[in-house]
Amino acid sequence: MARTQVKGHQIDDETIESADIASGSIKQGELNTQAVSSQATIGSVDTTNDYLLIWDADTNTLKKVAPTNLGIGGSGSSPGGSDTQVQFNDGGSFAGDSGLTFNKTTDSLTIAGNITGSILYASEHLSASFVTLGTGSMPASGHVRLPSNASVVARNAPNTNDIQILNLDSNDILHIGDGSTNPDGVIIDTQSSVTFRIAQTYELALYPTYLDIVLPSMIFRNSESSPTLKQGDSSSASKGETLSVQAQNSTAASSDGGNLLLKAGTGVSNNGHIQLSGSVVSVTGSLVTEAGTVAVYGSDGTDGQVLTTDGSGNLSFTTVSGGTTSFLPTGSLYSLVANMSGSDASMASYSPAFTGGIKFVPLRERSITGARLWTKLTSATDFKISLWDNHENRVVTKTSEIPTGEGIYEVTFDSAWTIPASNIGKSMYVSFYYAGSDYPRNQNTTTVPNTPFIADQHWVVAQINLYGSGDSVPTTGASANYMIEPVFATIDV
Repeated sequence: MARTQVKGHQIDDETIESADIASGSIKQGELNTQAVSSQATIGSVDTTNDYLLIWDADTNTLKKVAPTNLGIGGSGSSPGGSDTQVQFNDGGSFAGDSGLTFNKTTDSLTIAGNITGSILYASEHLSASFVTLGTGSMPASGHVRLPSNASVVARNAPNTNDIQILNLDSNDILHIGDGSTNPDGVIIDTQSSVTFRIAQTYELALYPTYLDIVLPSMIFRNSESSPTLKQGDSSSASKGETLSVQAQNSTAASSDGGNLLLKAGTGVSNNGHIQLSGSVVSVTGSLVTEAGTVAVYGSDGTDGQVLTTDGSGNLSFTTVSGGTTSFLPTGSLYSLVANMSGSDASMASYSPAFTGGIKFVPLRERSITGARLWTKLTSATDFKISLWDNHENRVVTKTSEIPTGEGIYEVTFDSAWTIPASNIGKSMYVSFYYAGSDYPRNQNTTTVPNTPFIADQHWVVAQINLYGSGDSVPTTGASANYMIEPVFATIDV
């Protein structure tokens, strides 16, 4: 009797008997290439009535299966979704969605939702209502979304290193550059103020009421010949605003504040000048000049008079023609140094170093606090000032640095020396010594009276052209006069 079914393993081991071959039965030998190729091709698939014969490995039997159950095609023989929709596996079946489309003409991929991944490549344009860069806590709005501690990195074609060109750190500070490969050129602090940090350490901070600038220097470049830095706009105010330029404050209680320097232009044939313009120029604090002088210019641009100080508050006016009007301490009527420091005073070259000085005769028992001298130095130099008694013994000395520039400078002894009664009416010496090659002198004898002469009620000028070898008492006559004099303590007379 013919069997109603054929076991799958019977095909595999060829154990089908003649009784097994009935209508619809298939021998293994009939399943060959020729048997398949000789069959007619199905023009269309009837998904309701057409079946495929397939071996079921789980049951070792032949079974029929509809083509739709093989996961081939969409709904029937058609792709899933509509035209231009990208196909995807939707629960085992092909599907399409309007939110994922591809235009083969323009090679454009359109995605309605989000693109998520560690790296996003785009050879042309990437456009959407917004683009999210990176992962983490994201903002709810904005067109480009960058989470905290995320970066935008780029690379030039000739450069093999990635360059971090944009970064948002955990403090909500936006960095341009990464501080290493491409150092931070600008850092924008997005908090209470807007701060632009330049080259890591310098910054421009925009506050509600002021601009805070921390820079090594500022250069104003303007196409105008004379650019102006202004405070406010006078056209919109009842009066002009005051511009204050303040030196740096001290950073600690024990620190000194920084100085405010106004420097004239240099390096050209006609150097720039510092000009204070206005009908009234006032100084609310102390006015201290580097060289100890203040030049006053006339209306024609020429020098007027030079106001000088001797370091003790004593003033003198020296005109450009060389004459001098002196304001001396109380009880003094004459200054040898002031009268000799005109146009004939100069620095002369001489080597080796020697001592220059004058001889004087005290008339009263007064205290001598130091000495006053004229110099014109190109660099600051230490001068040794000495006082010698009538026995040519050095009784007091002081070494002090004399600054650069031309002027009358005063060196004060650490302790005043009182002239004893035994020295009244007898010769004494005051001198200077230093290791320079140029020494101060005046060879015009007409600037002072013939020696000896009474300078004032304190002393007599005996001789003004004395020198000594090296550091010694000056007792030898020379062809030049030396501009140095004793400074007597001020007393009420």
